Amino acid sequence: MFYKLYMTTKSIGRKIKEYRLAKKMTRDDLAKKLQMSARQIGEIETGNSLSSINVLSDISNILNIPLYLLFTDCDRKFLVYSIDDYLNLIDKEKSFSVINDILNLTEQK
Repeated sequence: MFYKLYMTTKSIGRKIKEYRLAKKMTRDDLAKKLQMSARQIGEIETGNSLSSINVLSDISNILNIPLYLLFTDCDRKFLVYSIDDYLNLIDKEKSFSVINDILNLTEQK
């Protein structure tokens, strides 16, 4: 399970870096917009830090991309479990709705 989580965070981080570079943004640029440090952005992009769905949503907004694009290379079954686990810590009511929204968006790609 840990390996899959690590590979998922690496995949998401790689996507963030790709889109950031495509927008000709530095880590500092993105960090300032998120009120984070460039080091934190580096940790996210390398997959060494697990970001909340809120941070990922903020990143997608800043990069002007749909959130689902960050999840396109992820194992769908593991993605459902990891999002569900995370959201259950926050709000059980939103878990099912958010998972369905993300899965529907990834199917539309």
